[in-house]
Amino acid sequence: MKTLATQHASGLLQQDLHLKNFLVKDEIIYTLDAASIKQFKNQLDKKSSLVAVALLLSQLGVGVDDYQWALYQHYAEWRRFVMQPNEKYALLTAIRQHHRYRWHAYEKKIFRDASDFTRITHNGYRGMVDRHALSPELHDWLTDPESAFNNPLAVILKNGRSSTVIKITFGQKEYVI
Repeated sequence: MKTLATQHASGLLQQDLHLKNFLVKDEIIYTLDAASIKQFKNQLDKKSSLVAVALLLSQLGVGVDDYQWALYQHYAEWRRFVMQPNEKYALLTAIRQHHRYRWHAYEKKIFRDASDFTRITHNGYRGMVDRHALSPELHDWLTDPESAFNNPLAVILKNGRSSTVIKITFGQKEYVI
């Protein structure tokens, strides 16, 4: 947060802001991907800063609102912002907007073939599988999931009333189902 606050106070805005664009080594934080950094004449205003920080905080996941708020408060302290009563609401709203935007971008890609993933459909079942893990045996299982439980080579790990868990090998890789 301190690094981000320093950048924003210097008029720098990282437009591709995510955790992998920071490298920490020996307690020094390096910012990567300078091509996505936009420079302004003046420091970022409070509203733009909140939206940018929300983008980074949105990548921490869901259910961590208090942690996100605490991190933003540290950021605001370093920027010497005067906190407003509705600021937590504004931050959490901006974080949710970033979540929605990322979901919509992801949703467009989720069920289409790509270089790393392929779509599997069979009898109303839809799924995606990593192409690198897809052996002919795994493909056969994905088109008939119940077949693994009837396979004599399957090792039963749990045979209970609520679930059955097996270990089986497909294409020289072990899977737990």
